[in-house]
Amino acid sequence: MSCASAGAYKLFACYHGTDASCAPIILKSGFRKSIGIDHWYGDGVYFFIDGIMGGEAAAISWAKLQAWDSSKRVNSYDRYTVLITLFESQSILDLRDAEGLTVFNQMRQKLLSRYLSIPSVRKQISGSNKLDHYVCTELGKLMELDAILGNCYIKLDRDSRIKQINSRVPNVTVICVCDESKVDIEVVEVLHEGDVE
Repeated sequence: MSCASAGAYKLFACYHGTDASCAPIILKSGFRKSIGIDHWYGDGVYFFIDGIMGGEAAAISWAKLQAWDSSKRVNSYDRYTVLITLFESQSILDLRDAEGLTVFNQMRQKLLSRYLSIPSVRKQISGSNKLDHYVCTELGKLMELDAILGNCYIKLDRDSRIKQINSRVPNVTVICVCDESKVDIEVVEVLHEGDVE
């Protein structure tokens, strides 16, 4: 398992971009877990961390782009906030290295051999990130992980989203905290606020 060695903790500065009106709620009650098959690393609370791109810059871009409501063709909010927090754990699956990817691939093969024969499940997992979601969710439960982190490609500019540009080469580093109660809201702070352009 690609985790810090027993007894050793890893500490991450985590950046979360959101609607400015959500910041007071998060500061009071904590983060809400994202649930659903469209999330990269399974169900959890998502943060950008410094890696391929700076975590703060990625969170700003994300928050600005998430304001756009494509069905109404207007921004759903005018101001965004980037929150910063510290997250510490010794139970992390790191998909940036060979050991973590080996664990992931073994679970993927196990799930594929189990689920491909079931038409309803096969239909559910066919799609770009859907299988990854299932694999990460299963690994999180089986290994009792606090978090999964990795490099991925996220559309962080308007043109990429409008034109549906995809890439296999990652541009950001993301951490998914599997259990939202593991994020200590006492250390969450507002780092940056701004207008959605």
